[in-house]
Amino acid sequence: MHKRLRTTGTTLIAGVTHHLLLRPRIDAAKLAEAWAARLRDVLPQDEFEVSVSSDVVRIKGLGARQGFGLVSTPAPALRLPVPVPQQLRAFVDSASRDLQAFITNARGEPWPGADAEPQVTVDAESICVEWREGSGGPLIEMRPMTRAEIGL
Repeated sequence: MHKRLRTTGTTLIAGVTHHLLLRPRIDAAKLAEAWAARLRDVLPQDEFEVSVSSDVVRIKGLGARQGFGLVSTPAPALRLPVPVPQQLRAFVDSASRDLQAFITNARGEPWPGADAEPQVTVDAESICVEWREGSGGPLIEMRPMTRAEIGL
């Protein structure tokens, strides 16, 4: 049975609602900018252009890739009623898989490799993304995004 608290006319269920009200909030715009910076690091600038506006990241194909585009935002994941590490993992994992499918489609060949899978790690200090094939080393490894960089 939950303990009920009365505060200024609002009933809170201790340990559930109270936790959700007090948990740290991720700045969606900072997270989008950090993700865009990592994309710029790993995508060839002559093939793809990465831009960010507020909390929306856009990738636009250039040259032979013209007409291909991908839009992503962390906003839906940041509204999930789960702890912050799970919100971060939800966005980065989804965005990584979408990126892989987008680049594979734009290039017409598997990117970064035929059996590559994104691996997302969220720890106390950073969020890391890499693509691996099986138990081998990373094919692509993004620079870690620090919690301070995204406003936590």
